[in-house]
Amino acid sequence: MRARLFCKVGAMASIDVPIHEVLTIGRSSGRHSTPELLALDSEQISARHACITWDAIHECYILEDLGSTNGTELDGMPVRGKVRLEGLHVISFAGEFDFVFSVGSPASMMAEAPSEPAPVAVAGIAAVSRPTVIGPVTPFVPPRPAAGGETVRQAPAAPFIPPRPAAGGETVRQAPATPFVPPRPASVEPHPEPAVAAAPRLQLEVRAAGAAPRVHELKLGANRVGRLADNDIVIPHPTVSKQHAILIVDARGVLLQSISQNSRTFVGGAAIQQVELQRGAQIFFGEVETVLS
Repeated sequence: MRARLFCKVGAMASIDVPIHEVLTIGRSSGRHSTPELLALDSEQISARHACITWDAIHECYILEDLGSTNGTELDGMPVRGKVRLEGLHVISFAGEFDFVFSVGSPASMMAEAPSEPAPVAVAGIAAVSRPTVIGPVTPFVPPRPAAGGETVRQAPAAPFIPPRPAAGGETVRQAPATPFVPPRPASVEPHPEPAVAAAPRLQLEVRAAGAAPRVHELKLGANRVGRLADNDIVIPHPTVSKQHAILIVDARGVLLQSISQNSRTFVGGAAIQQVELQRGAQIFFGEVETVLS
């Protein structure tokens, strides 16, 4: 299944991004867009604003707001947690950038999707409807002039004559016409798709005092850490907040964001709000030690 995120109006009209396993949307801050990052040049966009990931278990794409300041909307509704994407959607980041999300197999996208996406209303720009063309249209071919300048007109097509009954009542059927076989186009070598770097396999080992160490496999996209059972990594310790932090995994590595208002997060002994992590990093969520491996 293939998906893409694109925009056909306004200043972002040239953007058309294919989505593979994960696409992170964030503020450019001097960075350029890559196959795994859509960089938007606006102070309204958070450094890591949202992400779209492929869920191989449920075979669908998932949209998630990564704790952005100005929010993400799907078809005009605020995104809370993880939202499943199907078919065609309009995704708005910070109320400033509107993109169309389209999903489907490459064959179905070519066969069913129009040459341009459905019009999307953008602030200050009215949506423009385009005529729908159903099926191929046969072009008009004018009559061909003869050598002496006289126009030669083609004879009209012969009308259909039903089979006539033969003597004795048996119907005589005409031989079927030879079907038209269009010429076979020359073979075209397909262009190989650019290789997409795979995200490294990473684990988080939780070393809570008085309990056996537990190892959690980190998935692509957002991994939520906290005390409540609906987190991806659950740490049932009184110094850990209900929703404490987010570990965002993509092809470049791991970004740690602390979202707790009550408890703090430490890396290498220093309190942090956001930091890129390396393998072997020692992280404390409250008083619970963890190690990235």
